[in-house]
Amino acid sequence: MKLKKIKFIVITYGTLFVLSCLFLLLSTHGTYSQGDNRDHMRRLLSDELFEASPRLAEVPIIKTLDEIQEPKIMFATATTETKIVAKVDVETPVKAEPQSKTIPILMYHHIRDFNEPTDAIGTNLSVGLADFTAQMDYIKSRGYNTATFADIQNGTLPEKPVILSFDDGYENFYQSAYPILKERGMKSVSYIITGKMGGDYMTETQIKELSDGGFEIGAHTISHPDLSTATTARAAKEITESKATLEAIIGKKVISFCYPSGKYSQAVEDEVRNAGYLYATTTIGGIANIAGNSYALSRYRVNNGTNINNFFE
Repeated sequence: MKLKKIKFIVITYGTLFVLSCLFLLLSTHGTYSQGDNRDHMRRLLSDELFEASPRLAEVPIIKTLDEIQEPKIMFATATTETKIVAKVDVETPVKAEPQSKTIPILMYHHIRDFNEPTDAIGTNLSVGLADFTAQMDYIKSRGYNTATFADIQNGTLPEKPVILSFDDGYENFYQSAYPILKERGMKSVSYIITGKMGGDYMTETQIKELSDGGFEIGAHTISHPDLSTATTARAAKEITESKATLEAIIGKKVISFCYPSGKYSQAVEDEVRNAGYLYATTTIGGIANIAGNSYALSRYRVNNGTNINNFFE
């Protein structure tokens, strides 16, 4: 009797325990599938589940170099990839990189047959017509092509470029060198002293003709002073007014300058830069490094009896 009673109690409580578990399970399932599920759907529709990350549609398109340099940290990988594409697509005016990092620039003065014992300087600075012709033929035979500073600026440098520069703007350049160069399809840069046009120097008409024919005109100050010792006001006047005068004559921008006698200082170089020139030549010997300081370009001096072959080895 006792055993039957115990059995009844165990079965009864066991049945109640199972029913309680089933009831609890059904209650929990109903709560999630209705209450939590509705809340989940509400958050999904209102984008609350995605508030921790910006929406892809809201990521700004990179259009400027400033934005490229300051990418969004949260999207480091994606921004880096966009940065590479943006650099290609941004239309920013850039000076074309020259095909040659170094260019030989030859420095001439007079092109004339001149040998005067009483004028040693004039004789030394004079290259005879036969010698000059032979030099031009040698340059062409080595496969070099004449260029100007405008070619560097415009990105139109030919293969194996060489720049022929003529200081002071002497009239014998127009009479002697100009025909020889034209006959060979060559060009050059003439540095003009604007206060000395006419007489032994080229006239405005001749200068304009050179410019119209593809020869570059550069400035060489008004009166050829020593700029390194000139006052700030004097240097500024010589540098800026000579540029303005030549631009009025040729109707083009003058982008190159030559320091008189090669004398200048950092202040003078800064004035040349501020005046709007892009290139300036010195009398320092050697090949010009175009990729370096374009306001301190070296040149090879060609005097009476100079063997230019050594400049092209």
